[in-house]
Amino acid sequence: MLYLTLSADYLSPSLVELERGAVSDDELGLPPTLRESLRAWNGQYQAIIQMSPEQRGQPGTRLEIDRLDRLGLALVSQLTGHLPRGSKVSYFSEGLLRRRDRMD
Repeated sequence: MLYLTLSADYLSPSLVELERGAVSDDELGLPPTLRESLRAWNGQYQAIIQMSPEQRGQPGTRLEIDRLDRLGLALVSQLTGHLPRGSKVSYFSEGLLRRRDRMD
C-alpha cells in the first residue's frame, strides 16, 4: 500500500510517497496515457507556480487555479486506480499552497 501526494512542480509533476519520498511515474508503473496527462497538467501549472501570492489572488488567476486543481483532482482519481489496492493519493494545490481534497 502506498500513500502518495501529487503536486505540480517546476520541471515535472511531484509524486511523493510518505515513507520513500519522491517517486517517479516509471517506478509506479503508470500507463503512458496517464504519464502524458500528468506532464501536460504540470506544464499548464508552471506559470502559476512562479506567481507571487498577490498575483495568485487575482480573480482570473484564481479561476485558472481552480481549473487546474479540478484537473489535478481528476488525476488523483486516475492515479488511485492504477496503484495497489488500498493505496491513497492526496493532492497539494501549488496555486493555493495547501492540501486540497475537493473543490470548495
